[in-house]
Amino acid sequence: MVGRKLRYLLTVILSLALVCGLAAPAAGASSLKAKGSGHMVGTSGKIAYYAVGIDGGGPLYKYNATTKKKTKLASGKWLWLNVKGKYLILGKNNWGGSDARDYFVYRMKTNGKSKKKLASGSHPVVKGKYIYYFGIQKRDFYGDKVDGRVLGIYRMKLNGKGKKKLLAFDEYTYPSCLAVSGKKLLYKVGDQWYTYNLSTKKKAEYYGTVRSNIGRKDWESTGIEPAVSGGLTYKSSGSKVYIYKGSKLKKKLSFKGEVQKVIASGKQMMVVIHTGTGDYPDKYAAYMMKSDGTKRKKVAGGMLVSGGWDYN
Repeated sequence: MVGRKLRYLLTVILSLALVCGLAAPAAGASSLKAKGSGHMVGTSGKIAYYAVGIDGGGPLYKYNATTKKKTKLASGKWLWLNVKGKYLILGKNNWGGSDARDYFVYRMKTNGKSKKKLASGSHPVVKGKYIYYFGIQKRDFYGDKVDGRVLGIYRMKLNGKGKKKLLAFDEYTYPSCLAVSGKKLLYKVGDQWYTYNLSTKKKAEYYGTVRSNIGRKDWESTGIEPAVSGGLTYKSSGSKVYIYKGSKLKKKLSFKGEVQKVIASGKQMMVVIHTGTGDYPDKYAAYMMKSDGTKRKKVAGGMLVSGGWDYN
């Protein structure tokens, strides 16, 4: 029983800790453009809000792409950012020990004040007047029970009221991505994408391509999937990021290190670089800039540790 419980914990922690890149291999003719929950950046005009910790979250900052000024809004490990008017809808990772994960959905004002915990859950995505998220049930760790089972996909109003379960998961479903495309919710379990139609309430497997504003390199990928936002496409290879408008190359950006992730959000973008070598293999850096690649500034860096950076 102990071995089974340990495998459960490790699988759950790894699957929900991942901030998913939403580009899936094209196995069919269809393609969906989706708004994903893997945001490390949310923007409103020239202002960007970001939290960097690779996949575990990090301190929350506000950044002005024109003045290059950054302001710290909150400590802790924040991730899954959405900007909705004068509020941020985002997740917080309180996990720090042996009892699986401890994720919550929060709302706060864009100045970092009036923080409010809305739900126990992860991967919040805002669409219209609702927040969609993976609901998590807190359970007693002792006996044969395990903390943090993923119950399913939930919906609630922007103030946290009116919670409703839309789709139930069985006990051993470990979703790693959540996105919205029109009337469909998309979520990923293992390597398989699924859709849930909000109108018909039907679930189906999806084998097409999912395109979002997040491009991510991971351990099983030979390169980084393109990110798309505002009519631009962002591709990368090695230390380079290429910005296209249609098929025309607009700009090539060079970095000292290997590109791991590109997140384009509105008028801003973030590039996460692996800079580690030799005795320091786990060093990373993050750069903020305008979506056209100008006004670049290093905004975070250091040694990658479990769930975040050791300094910012």
